[in-house]
Amino acid sequence: MPLIRPGGGALGWAAAAAARRHGHLGRFQRFYSARVSDPLRILFCGSDAFSRESLRALDKVRRSEPQLVKSIDVVTRPPKRTGRGLKVIRHAPIETLATDLQLPVHPLDSFRGWELPLVDGEAINLIIAVSFGLFIPSRILKAVKYGGLNLHPSFLPDLRGSAPIQWAIMLDRQHTGVTLQTLDDKAFDRGLILSRTPRPGIPITPDATTADLTAQLAAPSAAMLIAGLRAGLHLPPLSPLSDNAHASQPGFHARKLTKQDAELRWDELLTGSWSCEDVGRRYRALGPLWGRTASLVAPSAASNGLPQQQQQQKKKRNVPTEPQRVILEKISPLPQGHFSAADEARICEAVKRVASGEPPAPSAPSASYANDEKQSPASQLPPLSLLEIEWEMEAADADNTPRRYKTYWIPETPDKSNGRAVCVLVAVQQNDASGPVVEYTPCRLGVESMKMEGQPSRPASELVRYLGARGPLPLAAAPTD
Repeated sequence: MPLIRPGGGALGWAAAAAARRHGHLGRFQRFYSARVSDPLRILFCGSDAFSRESLRALDKVRRSEPQLVKSIDVVTRPPKRTGRGLKVIRHAPIETLATDLQLPVHPLDSFRGWELPLVDGEAINLIIAVSFGLFIPSRILKAVKYGGLNLHPSFLPDLRGSAPIQWAIMLDRQHTGVTLQTLDDKAFDRGLILSRTPRPGIPITPDATTADLTAQLAAPSAAMLIAGLRAGLHLPPLSPLSDNAHASQPGFHARKLTKQDAELRWDELLTGSWSCEDVGRRYRALGPLWGRTASLVAPSAASNGLPQQQQQQKKKRNVPTEPQRVILEKISPLPQGHFSAADEARICEAVKRVASGEPPAPSAPSASYANDEKQSPASQLPPLSLLEIEWEMEAADADNTPRRYKTYWIPETPDKSNGRAVCVLVAVQQNDASGPVVEYTPCRLGVESMKMEGQPSRPASELVRYLGARGPLPLAAAPTD
């Protein structure tokens, strides 16, 4: 009795035997074909670490099953100069692997005027694109017998676009998957879906970074590609999944990321549009986050009790003339209870006084710090205004009332070994007819290292303590774009 494919109909004995032999029956959601492919002369288009595993798997098949994969040519982006003075030449990860595998490499930044190579006098008959980034034009796709295939690391149609892994983390997706689709000749990620990871999919761990999730998805993506080629998914007539996605179906667009996506928006935190958990996810997806421009204010403990006018003059002397971009590294949201309720109230009151321009409290508040597992012994907080970062941002109000965003930082207690500092509050000061008005919200962000643009990274607690004791570091002028 013949095996039955998921969508109905018989699965040919040859394909069924191959499926059993390679162990992929039931692992992917798709239809199987019993048709036989010509030996594949593949043009593989890739660039980054995600595509390396697929190329490695294809080359392994080329060596062991030449009747399935006869040859592989690799197209990748040309090397680019990077770093200070553009002295470093960076090669795409896929180029390095292709060279190690002794595969022909074709550096390419545009398909304009480019023609497909011949392999021992024979034409390329299948294009495979994995995390490539360039759109492959219709004339190239139509010139090959079997068209093109693409691996996309999401459940298409959800997270169509160039950054599905980063957006999966930022959107707090609990699971993700991989989709094998055809290459469309008009738009990215609009091809026929031939295979897809079954739901619920591959779990995304709570602390996963983009690098972690990329590595986690690379192997199942390669396995899906090889299983699809062995099953003849590329052979006409194509058999898309019965629930094949169309352009009209909903799904989040995982658009290309820009530098602005890595901006830490204190106004979004203040209004509740972002939570501290959102900031933590953004850091795990994008890496270090930056504030637009900032001035540092670091009054010392000796300023306690000074008249308000003298304190303001002292602050002005400590503000650098060139605002700097602040970069925060190793960011994580802190759990509720990191400060006791009593200490939270003291902190809020102290920040309100400082942000309103009043003298700080005569003595520093005490606090019982807590780590993630258990309460630590009580210890003295340093002066709350040890480091104040003042952010210049665009007006957020409909009436264009100017706002000034400030953050206040406390270094962790000495028993913590990770050098973390805590952003305890975000405050906004606006001036109206009656004087300054202060709005604030608890933030509870932990940051292990900080730096000003153009300066080396420092443990955040060290930088906070240093600035509090000596005033701001001498800072270089902010580089211009």
